[in-house]
Amino acid sequence: MIETRKEIDDFATAMEMKLRKRDGYGGWQHLPLDYLKQKLQAEARELEISLQYEPADEVMSECVDVANYCMFIWDILKNGKDNRKNLVRRGSKEKAHSSEEETTNPGTSVFT
Repeated sequence: MIETRKEIDDFATAMEMKLRKRDGYGGWQHLPLDYLKQKLQAEARELEISLQYEPADEVMSECVDVANYCMFIWDILKNGKDNRKNLVRRGSKEKAHSSEEETTNPGTSVFT
């Protein structure tokens, strides 16, 4: 087994402590990845605001929230429960982004 850095152990402990406060809420394994992505983005915005205006303990708490949502997504994918639509092969993100723009902005070009 790999020996982990103290900082990683400390951070993982903070993640676990926060998750234990939510025990009994049904877990994350059944949640759609799109929903988790939206929650991750919201937590990232909270972290951004926290970094500007709040004390260190609040910023650290937001960091843990962001990390937990990342872990939820990672865990679902690790367990083969990928429920995303419109998957593209690695290296074709530009194509996916282009298609996404056309879907969200019909009639506009990426180049205009």
